[in-house]
This record gives sequence, structure tokens and C-alpha cells, in this order.
Amino acid sequence: MVMCMMSFWQVTLMSYCADRKFTRIRGRGVPSLRSGRRGDLVVQLDVEVPTNLSAEEAELLVQFAEMRGESVTSPKDHGLFSRIRSAFQ
Repeated sequence: MVMCMMSFWQVTLMSYCADRKFTRIRGRGVPSLRSGRRGDLVVQLDVEVPTNLSAEEAELLVQFAEMRGESVTSPKDHGLFSRIRSAFQ
């Protein structure tokens, strides 16, 4: 839902929308002083990625990635000390 001036407007997004992408809602912007017609409202998407997942939520995401054929690595495996340790092995 996007707040447009004094009301809310539902926006349908594609599944591949990225963070900081812009989308346009035609006819929901500021009215023109000359013609009175409304302009377009430009909305910037702000995608939030969850950071504090429970064990069950993390497991569901792993299952989802496996269903898509993607490999999943733990973020703990890519820390600074892990990379230093792997350099000496």
C-alpha cells in the first residue's frame, strides 16, 4: 500500500523488483496548477530483508532455496576469520 496525498493506493509489484527501484502510479501525483489534472506519483521501493530469523524460519528458507536448485551457505562460513583460516589450509 502506498499513501497518495490523502488516500492509500494498492500497487502490484513484479516478483523480481529490486531495492531502490522506482515505479510510477499514473494519475495519483500532485495536481497541475494550470490544467488541474493530476501528474504521476513516482514511488521508490525500499525492500527490507529480515535479519533475525528463528531456526524454523531459517530452515524454511533453506528448503525454499533447495526447491529452486540454489546452494545455501551459512553466513557464518564467510566471516573474516573463516576466510583467514581457509587461506592457511
